[in-house]
Amino acid sequence: MHMDNSNTFPTKNRAVLISAVIMAILVTASLFSIFVYYFILQELMARAPGIDRYAKLFDLGYPVQLVLLISTAVTQILAFRHYPGLRKTGLVVAALGTLSFFSIIITLISFHELYNEYYLNGWESSPELAMIYTGLSLSLLFYLAGIYFLMKLFVTIKQGARSQVSADSEIVFEITQYVGMLCGIIGTAFTLYVYLYLDDNSNRLTIKTIRWIYSCCLTFMVPYVAAAFYWVVKLVFKRSSGLYDEKQRHDLSVAGLITWLLSMPLLSVLLIISLSHSTPATGVMVFPFYLFATLIIFSATVLFNFKRG
Repeated sequence: MHMDNSNTFPTKNRAVLISAVIMAILVTASLFSIFVYYFILQELMARAPGIDRYAKLFDLGYPVQLVLLISTAVTQILAFRHYPGLRKTGLVVAALGTLSFFSIIITLISFHELYNEYYLNGWESSPELAMIYTGLSLSLLFYLAGIYFLMKLFVTIKQGARSQVSADSEIVFEITQYVGMLCGIIGTAFTLYVYLYLDDNSNRLTIKTIRWIYSCCLTFMVPYVAAAFYWVVKLVFKRSSGLYDEKQRHDLSVAGLITWLLSMPLLSVLLIISLSHSTPATGVMVFPFYLFATLIIFSATVLFNFKRG
């Protein structure tokens, strides 16, 4: 089934698109770091042995977050020049970005104080811990607002590229796949990180830890499930089905088949790893890793077929 190339982003504002893609990559990395930080704090408060090696990610994450602030400012400046309707959303993002900048500095200082005073010396840590959680919460709000701004930017660009008749359904469908890839990448990175830590510290694999890990994994899936549900609702209540709707169903069918075929060798590899390296961490983390890996494959395949036309 051949489609024209109207379902791709226009190239007249290439600088805006490149800047937005860079910002999206940095937001993804920063979101991953937030959940890693929460995990490190949980283990740090339990004085888990060996957590100091993994706590170094705290220092590695801050340059990424600072670069994200710069990337967000550049993207907004470029976007406002072509799409002034985004100014209100952009101002909210800018305000949260300013708060995030100060929270990054406060969190970095508080974390080192917490590590030195509580983890190494056994002192009380209530003020530092409260400041860290407050700073991480402000940063999380900034990242979520940044994702919302990027989605509005992509929607605005695509709506200007073609007629409104098919634009809404296509935009929701395409954004759903991007959200799926984002959730899959963050989830896969998180499961690998937690697996490496728990594999070295099997004594930390308690029921409470498992519940917390699975709760995080469930949180990673919520945006994709919400986007997919919204697309299904729009499709169900649409008065008439057009050529683009048939194309979307075809893309989903092909992606489902490809994902199923690729999942078999993936499961085989996971089985071999489980048998050759049988640890409690392997048993706990295999399912979420498989879930997020197949989500990446499925969303990427759907997006590739959709873009190819």
